[in-house]
Amino acid sequence: MKLIVEGMDYFQWRHRNGLYFKQLNLKQRKQVVQMGYHNVGWEGVQKSWRILQVFFEEEKKVVNLVDVYLERGDLSMAIEQLAIRAENINEMAEKGLKRLRRRRNTTRKNVQRILEKYKPL
Repeated sequence: MKLIVEGMDYFQWRHRNGLYFKQLNLKQRKQVVQMGYHNVGWEGVQKSWRILQVFFEEEKKVVNLVDVYLERGDLSMAIEQLAIRAENINEMAEKGLKRLRRRRNTTRKNVQRILEKYKPL
């Protein structure tokens, strides 16, 4: 099962980070690396994304993959990314709904068991 964070899996995170990193000149890349950029492992890619966000926020640049594709004029990739996000959101919603239904059923069983054990007056 893929771990999805903020609508993207590990490789999508790495890809997005790489796209932003490639936009930097050599001096900026060194600066970002000194700030702790290391685009390997879940913790590394998430930390690297936070560093890039701070860096690009200061530079007033784009901060999400859909916007990157739109800036490039690649509408099909932007739509594909939005479709992937929508699919991931639907999966998360379905999982959440299943979890809620299980909890509801467990709660109902517990309430029924308690009511049988302690008859109301």
